[in-house]
Amino acid sequence: HTGEVYQHKVATLRLGRPPGEGDDQGPPPGPDLLAWFDGTHAALVDELRARRPEAPAHTWWPADRTLGFWYRRMAQETAVHRLDVEDGVGAPTPVDEELATDGIDEVLDAFVTDDWSQVTDDEWGDVDPRAGAGATVAVRSGGHVWRPTLAPQAITLTRVDGPADATLAGEREAEVLWSVGRRPHG
Repeated sequence: HTGEVYQHKVATLRLGRPPGEGDDQGPPPGPDLLAWFDGTHAALVDELRARRPEAPAHTWWPADRTLGFWYRRMAQETAVHRLDVEDGVGAPTPVDEELATDGIDEVLDAFVTDDWSQVTDDEWGDVDPRAGAGATVAVRSGGHVWRPTLAPQAITLTRVDGPADATLAGEREAEVLWSVGRRPHG
């Protein structure tokens, strides 16, 4: 899976858009899988090194249309998938604290805070988008505070301490792994 993610990112960076049908090829069958993965990884690293982080690049997040977005995204994806593999063999190693802090920030800024006005009633299902409107949740970890405020149309984020209606606090690694569904909240 990680090799396919790398290949997709390389195609996006080279094409300046998400790859379409025929642009992206999956791994080859058989024993060449490791060589394909190594080649795909090397192509992604080459693509990232070829330009500066502030260079324009296609991304799915309107707030950041730079190559730096992909540096960040790939660091986070790699950390999570590394942990997936290590969990599979029963030997997980810690996530770097600064990377974990950045992961919490990315989840809250790029995935949670957004304009939710285009979500249809069917997509909301049993969730009432007006529930909790105006409520603020403080997320505290590693000396940092994020405060998403809920609203039916959008969730806004501030990074200053202040009052909150609920608080989520814990060690950075635990918080980031919980936020991406890799650990239960403890």
